[in-house]
Amino acid sequence: MTGLLSPRFEKYDAEYLTNYVSSPSRCLKVVKGLVFTGCAVLCVLLYTTVATHSDWNIVSSDIGHYTNSNLTILTIPTASVDAGTKHKEGVTKSLLPAQVPQYYTIHTNEHYDIDVALRTVLSLCPDEVYYNAFTQPIKTGGEEKLHETGVRVRMFKKYFDAWESLHVVTDSLSDTAFVRDDVLRYIRDSQHISAFTSGTRVEAMRQYETYRSFLSNMSSILFPWTAPYFSDHMTLHGHMYNAGRGIVISGSNSQASYIKTAISSFRAMGCTLPVEVMYLGDDDLGQDIRDDLETIEGVITRDIRKMVNDQGWALEGWAGKAFAAFLSSFREVILLDADVLFFENPESLFDESGYVDTGALFFSDRTVWPQDKKSFLRKILPRPISSKARDSRWWKGVSGENQEAGVVVVDKWRHFLSVFLTARLNGPDRDDSDAGKGSYSFWWGDKETWWIGFELAGDTDYHFHQGGTGNIGSVSNTEPIEKAEKEDNHKSESTEIATEAPQQNTDKDDFEESLRSLRGSEHGTSGESATPADESDTSKLESTMEHDDSIGFLAPAPDADDVMKAIKAAEAARASRLPTQPAHFISPKGDDLPNVVKDEPQPVDPSLELELEPERSLSRRHLTKRDSWFDTAMERKRTNLTGAAMLELKDQNIILCSPQLLHLTTSGRPMWFNGWIQDNKHEASSDISVFEFFMIEKKKNDEWAEWAVGADNMCCLKGDNLHALHEKELDALKLIVDIAKENGSLNEVLNKEKKSNKNIE
Repeated sequence: MTGLLSPRFEKYDAEYLTNYVSSPSRCLKVVKGLVFTGCAVLCVLLYTTVATHSDWNIVSSDIGHYTNSNLTILTIPTASVDAGTKHKEGVTKSLLPAQVPQYYTIHTNEHYDIDVALRTVLSLCPDEVYYNAFTQPIKTGGEEKLHETGVRVRMFKKYFDAWESLHVVTDSLSDTAFVRDDVLRYIRDSQHISAFTSGTRVEAMRQYETYRSFLSNMSSILFPWTAPYFSDHMTLHGHMYNAGRGIVISGSNSQASYIKTAISSFRAMGCTLPVEVMYLGDDDLGQDIRDDLETIEGVITRDIRKMVNDQGWALEGWAGKAFAAFLSSFREVILLDADVLFFENPESLFDESGYVDTGALFFSDRTVWPQDKKSFLRKILPRPISSKARDSRWWKGVSGENQEAGVVVVDKWRHFLSVFLTARLNGPDRDDSDAGKGSYSFWWGDKETWWIGFELAGDTDYHFHQGGTGNIGSVSNTEPIEKAEKEDNHKSESTEIATEAPQQNTDKDDFEESLRSLRGSEHGTSGESATPADESDTSKLESTMEHDDSIGFLAPAPDADDVMKAIKAAEAARASRLPTQPAHFISPKGDDLPNVVKDEPQPVDPSLELELEPERSLSRRHLTKRDSWFDTAMERKRTNLTGAAMLELKDQNIILCSPQLLHLTTSGRPMWFNGWIQDNKHEASSDISVFEFFMIEKKKNDEWAEWAVGADNMCCLKGDNLHALHEKELDALKLIVDIAKENGSLNEVLNKEKKSNKNIE
């Protein structure tokens, strides 16, 4: 057999091998070779196991070799806030020993898959029709513009979210967010393009670039004014991701004393949240005042004007509040009016169940002036209209005042585009233009822009606090309940339309008289001697009117010109005997100045209101009644209405007057109020308010109590749900007053008291 082998191997017979292995040195070489070979095989097996394990192979292997070098790191570390946090933390702990990162999508905390995200973007790439339709400027005005803006923002959200899901990821190891800038390179170099596109590589790159251009153009049309400060909206959003919590106050020089007192009281109550005081240039908040405010621990002042390009419009007044919240450095914000004060640490607002569930907590305004704005909401809100909008006071006609924006709590990351749109409603869209009415013509200032902004954006993840509102102060007067019941019985016997005092002409009388006069003039006769033919014409006109039970008022057909003229004449007759506007309605274009009345047309009674203009459907019932008890309460205030006996009164309505609007906890106790601590915040020497009682605007029988509103925000509430302040609440009020005295906010009041005491002596 050895003859068959090559001469080179013939020497390796059994005897030769035995002699070779028996040598110690040669044996050692064999052992070393075997050990080396075994180690090599083991390493290959371990590498294969790790590379193919599902928990170790989250990022596609095609991009694994350059993933870290092509991710731009945001400087703000991230924190888990979504439902997937527990799963993420569990996986992260198992990976920490090996220091292998996990990547997650920014919105859902699901495992990041670039192929899935890229496939979504490419499938959404708009065609030419969509591209041109949604990148045209919005040229309409009024309700139509609000509706069109809502449609555009909802469309923009779909594209923006998909874009972010592709480009922004979180890293489990460093707990930071990354912005990918290598997507084009991935498309170019990927060996398996079928994983994310059904087309060619060239088509995929063109679709990606079209998408980028489309999103950029939509951004510049909807939200162009952040360009000076942030390069793009994805960067702006990224800065919010884990920016923490804080308090934001928008204020001016005239409000500096309120701001200083408020922040100092928060600190005394244990609040450690950082505070940013936002202002609109040096003329709005001077350098000396800013320096003084920044002496308080954790306070910094920031100029909003440096962050906003308001070319073509002016950022000023109330409008700055929404921008202050949006452009603050915090993710979760408690936005406060300058004159808001709390009975407890405001930080507890973040623990409210409504905020925890939704990330947006709003507060209701006074329930005053019933107003039907259902048709208005139908015009401005894209379909389908949410159940929350249908459950609102506007839709039900309960009140024309829905939201009080003195306190707003919002997670800006979670509601990015909704808050963005809210800022827009307070910015370039707020004023009237040649195209139509601005947003401030449909509501007063910035108050309603928050919940309306959310609804327009299709974001119903918000919550109105259920604690209710009321008044806080001292009792001014009382009124027998029997008297009020008699008035109500008398009204129930009158016609549904006649809501004014019996001795006055009713709106229906005005309307019918106007019709008769109108027809009489057309036939050459006076209204007083109208012929049967005139009455027949009147009946024909009235037959053209439709009664809509769902909204509770008569609506003439749009072409009934005679009815329109008659209604205008009825308005003119009513205007001669009713106030044209409550004094508390201040022009949105003013800077919260007292007694500045907005020049608006006389509102129409709900019974005669046109469906074409439901937003003007204000009931004047409260203002009519105001003559009978409001003036009495203010002019002949009874000083003996004090003490525990007030809580035991029977068969009496209490009238409690104050300029402060009180908001209650869900358990019915005072939570916070706005309006400062003086009877008139616009007068530095005005008396310090006397806080003894508070009253809830819901009566004991669960009916609404009655409000009356006067000058300088002085409001009276008439009802029977009166309560005494607890010792802890009185201590909080005393703390606030003491801080205001100490920091000089009440110097003029104290000087007036000193002069008065000297005169008495």
